[in-house]
Amino acid sequence: MTSFNITSNLKEASRTESDVDAIYQHSCPNCGRDFESWRASRGLACTYCTRPTNREFARFYDAVEFIRERKEAESYIRYRSLLNEVNELFKKLTNNDMWPIQSSWALRALKGYSFAITAPTGVGKTVFGIVFTYYLATRHKKRCYLI
Repeated sequence: MTSFNITSNLKEASRTESDVDAIYQHSCPNCGRDFESWRASRGLACTYCTRPTNREFARFYDAVEFIRERKEAESYIRYRSLLNEVNELFKKLTNNDMWPIQSSWALRALKGYSFAITAPTGVGKTVFGIVFTYYLATRHKKRCYLI
């Protein structure tokens, strides 16, 4: 009989020495808590959302139902889908995936947060702003002003 453990994939996604020690405040795609850049680069949620449960599930559906009951997956799935849509457009226009920091900006913008982007030269602020503005204008029929 096969059992499923929610945290089984986290072992292979653990932190390495080459990971950067940046913390994105209020940017967890699931709950909005702070999370580390190495988790963002691997598509993970914060430590709170991925904490071990020590629960084994006889069926995969039971594990999914457990997560759904805790209401930890609904917003994650919705925003992950929108983020993938933005990344696909970004890739189409620039021939590159978004960097993790750009993904965190996109996530904040998709959630409707008001925030300032402060980052060093060459990080991709302008490219992100142009592509995301284009995304909002074409996919969501929003009016956007570039100043």
